[in-house]
Amino acid sequence: MKRIIAISIILNILLALVLGNIAYANTVSDYEQGRNDGSEMGKFLGEIYGMDDYSHGRSNDWERALPSDKFIKEYFNLSREASGYRTSFVQSFKSAFREAYKRGFRDSNLEIGEVDTDSSGVNDGILVGSLAGELAGRQDFLDNIISNWSKALPSEKAIINDYNLNREIDSYKNGFIEGFEKAFKTYYILGFRNANLEEILIGFEKSIDTDEYTNINIFGGTISTTDNIMTVEFQEGGLYRDNYIKVEKIDLAAIDPRQMLSPVTDSYLLAIKDDSIIPQKPFKLSFKYYGPDSGGIYQLIEDKWVYMPSLIVDDEIYTQIESSIYRGGRYAVLIKRGYTPLEDIELHWAEKEIDYFHRMDYVKGNDDNLFQPDSIMKRGEFIALLDNLYNWSLEEEVNLDSYKDSAILHEYKEAVEKALSNGYISGYSDKTLRAHMPISYQEVEWILQKVLENTDFKWKEIAEELVIEKNIYSKGLTNNKNFITKAEAVYLLFKLR
Repeated sequence: MKRIIAISIILNILLALVLGNIAYANTVSDYEQGRNDGSEMGKFLGEIYGMDDYSHGRSNDWERALPSDKFIKEYFNLSREASGYRTSFVQSFKSAFREAYKRGFRDSNLEIGEVDTDSSGVNDGILVGSLAGELAGRQDFLDNIISNWSKALPSEKAIINDYNLNREIDSYKNGFIEGFEKAFKTYYILGFRNANLEEILIGFEKSIDTDEYTNINIFGGTISTTDNIMTVEFQEGGLYRDNYIKVEKIDLAAIDPRQMLSPVTDSYLLAIKDDSIIPQKPFKLSFKYYGPDSGGIYQLIEDKWVYMPSLIVDDEIYTQIESSIYRGGRYAVLIKRGYTPLEDIELHWAEKEIDYFHRMDYVKGNDDNLFQPDSIMKRGEFIALLDNLYNWSLEEEVNLDSYKDSAILHEYKEAVEKALSNGYISGYSDKTLRAHMPISYQEVEWILQKVLENTDFKWKEIAEELVIEKNIYSKGLTNNKNFITKAEAVYLLFKLR
């Protein structure tokens, strides 16, 4: 992460996030809501300005730092608000800003001798904390959890681990944590409120007349957004009966910075009037695109952007949606920062599945950017892949030292420890784990039966699909004591995802 982010850039980003986010219920007056919203924003920005002035050696002068009325009205888009809301917002903002500025400056002065902080760390923490807070607030609302920012706030240890702060100097780390925690609260509240508002609006959308939808039936058809950026194409015979479908541009949801994704387009909603359709054939979803190969179509699923296997042809990027029951979705074209295609999977039978796992950070290449798809998969490698996919937790402490080969687990140590604590593996009778030994189809079956809680799971079923879909005959069809390849393991987990 860059060490220096100018406070002006930080504030522009924060303010841009706030624009359009100040929503209120009909149960309070314009004046009351303006007072509440203005106070909330004034407290947040006042404290940031106070901290920044102290960290840059400026004097304690809130009047100098206070934004003008014009600035406040423009940045918070108040010109379209009712007069009572606008007036009370500005008044409350200025009053709250004054006190918060003094508090931020004073607290920085008092804490400087106790905790060594770095202003660039504070600024970076504010940026990341605002995004993380908004995501957490939205997720809590979707999970029917009562709004509680303090409970959702990650521990300092979690912040350090999630954002790789162990490698930073203490002053930057302390500053980052301070900024993260301050921003998290405000944006958690905004995220929770906005998720609530969006659900209300979705309820309104369901009552909209079918004139806003396009009728797609057995003869197929094409629907495009008004800006012609996204298009959905249904084949003849792809749908039965009348189906009312629409596509529209909507605001891009916050992107978790840990996903390392940069937006190319806005996000677009594919909505179904009757909640769901039953496609008889795959349908095509495409975007206009002129970017690099690292771009892809992503779908927002439970507040996480998930890659859809995409192909780029000329000025178009597209994906095929295959689903027995489809309920709509939210899509965007995003670029995976730092993504480099694996050099040895092009034209391989599992290219689509391996590239998907690579873009989702479930697998990676070696130092030469090779995946070696037809090589045998190691036991530890398979367990680490499962951990990446299912994000296991450590249920209870495990005494790894009781296993004879624990000292050579190396990169598989954390995943093996989680697998042991969850009961997915138990080691061998000779008290070894054999993480660097090949894994058989039989062992894969046993492990997945526990992970999936499905004692009927058999590799043979996947192998038969592999023959039909890819014309590939697995050695596991004739003898499940043979060893599974890396490509087969990825194909298997792609089918189970």
